[in-house]
Amino acid sequence: MPIVTIDMETHYSSDYSLSKLREADYLLDPRFEVICCAVKQDHAPTQAYVGQAEVARALGRIDWPRTCVLAHNVRFDGSILAWRFGHVPAMYLDTLSMARALTHATVGRSSLAAVASYLGLGQKGDAVVHALGKRLADFSPNDLAAYVQYCINDTDLCRAIFDRFVPRFPKSELRLVDLVARMYVHPQARLCAPRLRAHRSVVRVEKAGVMARVAHIDKAVFSSSIKFAALLGKHGVEVPTKVSPATGLVIPALAKGDRAFKELCDDPGQTLEVQALLAARVGSKSTIEETRTDAVLALALRPWPPAVGGGDQALLPVPLKFFGAHTGRLSGDGGYNFQNLQRGSAIKRAIHAPPGMRIVHHDASQIEARMVAWLAGCRTLL
Repeated sequence: MPIVTIDMETHYSSDYSLSKLREADYLLDPRFEVICCAVKQDHAPTQAYVGQAEVARALGRIDWPRTCVLAHNVRFDGSILAWRFGHVPAMYLDTLSMARALTHATVGRSSLAAVASYLGLGQKGDAVVHALGKRLADFSPNDLAAYVQYCINDTDLCRAIFDRFVPRFPKSELRLVDLVARMYVHPQARLCAPRLRAHRSVVRVEKAGVMARVAHIDKAVFSSSIKFAALLGKHGVEVPTKVSPATGLVIPALAKGDRAFKELCDDPGQTLEVQALLAARVGSKSTIEETRTDAVLALALRPWPPAVGGGDQALLPVPLKFFGAHTGRLSGDGGYNFQNLQRGSAIKRAIHAPPGMRIVHHDASQIEARMVAWLAGCRTLL
């Protein structure tokens, strides 16, 4: 099956970018504009197209149902392809996902620039930095030519990375990369906005009561890792620990940058009182339950274009990272993690199956420990 590698360069500004907005909000915003798109059909010379109309014509000439699309972060480019141009390929391929599995542990990053440099394939360039705030009409001919060349180079690097990766990448995992991309690009589940609104109201009332109960605690407790660990312990929380690089002693892992602490803050299984304590520790005004409900409700109220389903359907795009955790499992992304919704939670009950289908809940209990035991041949632990 032919592989078409694509790279889209789009308008962004200081207040309109992926660092300011969630991905779906950015892609479906009225300010969205495609500046240029590079297209590489198999190993043929890469062609670039400028402007929405020219890009639409070029993409329309490709037989997508019989073609694989490849990109570095195919969720982004694939969403533009589907949501803005109405094209659905036979399969999604993603060098970003492949890099997380193959080179991230060594390189420490999986960006196109980092991977291309590590593999000795060339440099990415920095023309995108000079495109800040510019719409297509704002580019001078020279600047536009440089930006187009930058887009072509990204596309060539992406295909070169794929060619280096694919002999080492199991075909079964390529299928999983495709499925993960489709969970976002082609949302199937629906959201019930009224149920989410009602839940948010309940959470806010409960949070106000809990916040009042923790307000009397001395602020020094929240600024001291030792004192805060003791407080969490009184509430039945298993406090994460780490080895201090300064002393070599085991200390509480309760700094804002500690991964274990972040996971604790994102754990919906904690009581609302514990969530309030954690929120006070990080200086947040919201608990995880309120933040999650707000985020999912925003999705439920998001209007979708006809290419995605359109109308008044409240669709649920599910952003997950292939090989997002160092153990190889999927991880949440984009401010969401639909893998760890509490059983019976109001948010879970607000997720509905499409007409004629039903959602079946499966919990892969202790899956990482079980898989490691199986790989290690440790039958006793199994």
